[in-house]
This record gives sequence, C-alpha cells and structure tokens, in this order.
Amino acid sequence: MPLFQKRRQAFLQFTVLFMLVLLLPLPIWSQDSTTHTLDSNEKVHHMLNRITYGPTPEEVAYVEKIGVDRYLNEQLNPKQIPYSAELNQSLKQLNSLNMSPQQLYQTYGPKALKQLAKQQSEGDPDAAKTIQKELRKQAMAVMGEAIEARIMRALYSPRQLEEKLSEFWFNHFNVYQQKGATYVWIGHYENHAIRPYVLGRFKDMLTATAHHPAMQFYLDNWLNTAPNSPGVRGKQTGLNENYARELLELHTLGVDGGYTQKDVTELARVLTGWGIMNREALRAQYQAQFQHRGLGQRPQPVFSSGLVSSGLNFEASRHDFGSKIILGHRIQGSGASELDQVLDILAKHPATAHHLSYQLAQWFVSDKPPTSLVDRMSQTYLNTDGNLSAVTSAMFHSPEFWESQYYRQKFKTPYDYVLSILRSSNTDLPQIETQSLMLAGQLKKMGMPLYGCETPNGYKNTKEAWLSPDSLTNRINLSTGFSSGRTPLGEPGIRDIQALTTTVGKLSDKTQQVLNKTPAALQLSILMGSPEFMMY
Repeated sequence: MPLFQKRRQAFLQFTVLFMLVLLLPLPIWSQDSTTHTLDSNEKVHHMLNRITYGPTPEEVAYVEKIGVDRYLNEQLNPKQIPYSAELNQSLKQLNSLNMSPQQLYQTYGPKALKQLAKQQSEGDPDAAKTIQKELRKQAMAVMGEAIEARIMRALYSPRQLEEKLSEFWFNHFNVYQQKGATYVWIGHYENHAIRPYVLGRFKDMLTATAHHPAMQFYLDNWLNTAPNSPGVRGKQTGLNENYARELLELHTLGVDGGYTQKDVTELARVLTGWGIMNREALRAQYQAQFQHRGLGQRPQPVFSSGLVSSGLNFEASRHDFGSKIILGHRIQGSGASELDQVLDILAKHPATAHHLSYQLAQWFVSDKPPTSLVDRMSQTYLNTDGNLSAVTSAMFHSPEFWESQYYRQKFKTPYDYVLSILRSSNTDLPQIETQSLMLAGQLKKMGMPLYGCETPNGYKNTKEAWLSPDSLTNRINLSTGFSSGRTPLGEPGIRDIQALTTTVGKLSDKTQQVLNKTPAALQLSILMGSPEFMMY
C-alpha cells in the first residue's frame, strides 16, 4: 500500500476513534451535579491546570512532594523564583525589549520607515514605495520578538502563575497590534505596563496602561482634543470618547457599573491633551510654551524628558481646563493631574472591585463563577486598596475553588491547548525564534492570533466561545500532525502514554477503553484529543 494511502487510512481511523471519544456521554463535557471531595491526585492536577500552561512531569512530581499549598504560595511570590540561566540569556538577546517607546517609534514607526525609504530611494517615488514595504517587513521583527518572549516565558518560566496572570491582564487591557503604529509598542506595553503589576496594586497597573502610548494610540485618545482649544489641528479637532468609554466599561466599573453617557463625556474631557510624542507634538509643545509664557492664563504645558522617553505626551494646548463631574466627584481643571484623580476614584470604586473579581474568577475558576466567591474577592479588593496579590490568593484559597463541580469544567483556549501539548509532552523548541513565529501562525489558524484581538474586550475564556466543530477539527489536525512530527511544534519529548497520563491525570474508563483499542502510533493523538486533555 502506498505511503499516502497508509497515512490517509491512519488519519481516518483516528478521526473515527476521536469522534467516538467526543460523542461518548461523558459527564466531563457538561456540568456534573454530583459532588465529591477531590482526592490528592485530583487536587494536584486541578491546581496545576489552573495556574500553569499545562503541568509538566517534573511539576507534577514537585507538587506531589511539597503539597499544593506550598506550591501556590511560591507562585504567589514570583520574584523569589529565579529564571533559568538559559531563559535569561534568551530574553536578553531580544534587543527591542530593552528599547524605550520613543526609541521603538523612532526606529520602527511608520513615519520613520517612510523617511528612511525616501532617503534611500533618492527621490524616486516608486522605489520609495518598494523600499518602504521591505522596511516594514524588517520592522515587524519587533513584533516577532514580543511573540518570542511571550512564548518562551509561557513554556519555560518557573513562574507559571505570573505568566497566566500576565495573559489575563493583557487581555483585560487589550491592545491590537495591527492598528497603525501599535505594533512597535506591544512588547514594551506587556513588559512594562502589565507584567510588573499583576500581583501589585490595580491602581498602578491602571495608571501604567493609561500612560502608555500603545493604549493611547489603540483607543484613539491621541486624537482627543478640547474643541476650539489652541491645539486644534489636523485630525485633532474635538472630543474622542473611545478610550473614556472603554476605561469605564471594560477596564474598571464594568458595563453595569452605574456610569452614564455624561460620565463618559466628562472623562473624555479629562483625557484631552494626552497622546503620543512625535515631532509634531514636540514642535507644538515648544510653540505652546512660548505662547503661554507669562500670560498667566493656564498652567505651563507638561514637558519633561521622562515623558519624551516614554513616548507619552501631555499637550496643555489641547486640554479642556474646565471643571468636570464624574460619578458625582468634582474634578477641578488643573491639567495633567486630573487623570490621576479620576483613576484613583475608579480604582477604589466597589463596582470595579466586583467587575475585576468576576473576570478573574471566570478565567481561573468557572465560566459561571459562584456569587459567594466573587463577593469575597470583591471585599478583599476593597479591604486591601486593590491589592491583586491578596485578591488572587483569596480566590485560590477559597473553598469554592476546590469544589469538585469545577474540576475539569473549563475548556482550553487555542493558546492554552497548544502550550499544554508542548509542556505535558516535555517538547523542547530549540529553534525558538523560528518555531515561535510558526506557532503563532498555528494560533492564528485556530482563531486566536497572539496580540491579534481587534476589539478592546479581548479574547473570551469560556467553553461557549471555543467549543465548536471548527475548533475540534483544528485540534484534530494539530494533534495528529504533532504525534507524527509534521507540525511547527517539533517532536514530542515524551510519547509513552503511561508517562503522559501523569501530566493529564486520571482518565475516564471510556477514554481508557478507546485508548486500548487504538494503535500505539495514534494513542498520543487520542490522548491529546480527549475531553480530559481539552478540559482543565
């Protein structure tokens, strides 16, 4: 029999077996009304599946040795867990991660590329377009380094909870990498506005994201200008409420948080004048300083080397200096300081405490988190001034988290699924630069490109969003290709099914029966396509 026919026969056989697993009336695919106390093995896998991108054999053994409580407490203190020398070295080689936002924009931004192309083309417009297109491809290397860093940390960092939280909070404060110049700042945004604060104070993260050029550009606040102000010019001609609305609806209070359209408009007025630093902004600032010097009409425009190097700009000539009322609080017109006052009000609001607690519990506990847990987390947030470490700890130490009704009841996103395949099978990616980009391509094919969610509400993390025929077909293709070494994921580090079940956990009798009937060459695919592997 020709080789292609053998492969086709094997694939068809696998598909039949795979669908048998899917169609079996396993309670694991739906909420089970029966409850039981999780045994020690189930607790280990429950914890590791929720706070890592799939347990490795070494992690299972480690947690079985020290216990879930000690492991959780270690993960809640990531700074005490060192990176490996190899991971540190790999991250240091990603030069763009060490550049400031202003340096990134001046090196890789669209205007910089256009200017460079003009210089290299020596006045030939057609050549300039061709050169600019080629330069844009080279500039996308900065995006590649952001992807590489994300995947390397997710796979190899011993601080797995920090990685999961970094993904959660980036998703919460989502920016889309393909909107204009945003691509140059994605890596810096994640590493400087999100990652340092995932177990810190929420107010600090809220402030860091609000003051980052990636957010300012993505949600159009760089256009937000007080109508009829001295700074009106070009596209900056009036109020833009995009960022103000998402700041209330997504980032803090939530859609049912009690704010009104009037609050959105008033917040947009507070946000006037904030934007990204570029040559035009620098020129305008100097001009504004000259015009207002000694006139006593307004405070001097904010201008400092710190703002310039951060890529951020507050341009007083575009700001609305009138007083505003937001959520019943009067904000006196004072310029740049208004924003911090409003962020403090939003960060301390009970609606924000509830909204964030619900989102965290939905991500880590259940698609429909119990009210008792959300309320307890909300109260912890309010009692600790938004301390995210305390809120996260309260969630994982809660009795609700350990209830058996939530065991293996969340469906892996494509990102979780791909990473768990690699981690559970101890697969190494020696050519991480090339393979991470190919892996990113695989995620795009599965509907979840890295940094590729266009809408500000980020990717959903529920079974309803990802469990579909197309999703299962993609996972069949990926698992069969992976088991035969025909994917960018490389060769499985472990193929022995008995060894792999230590990372997957207990299998149902029916899944075990299907495995027993499956040829050895296809067992890895069956295991990675089983409900026990896709659910966590």
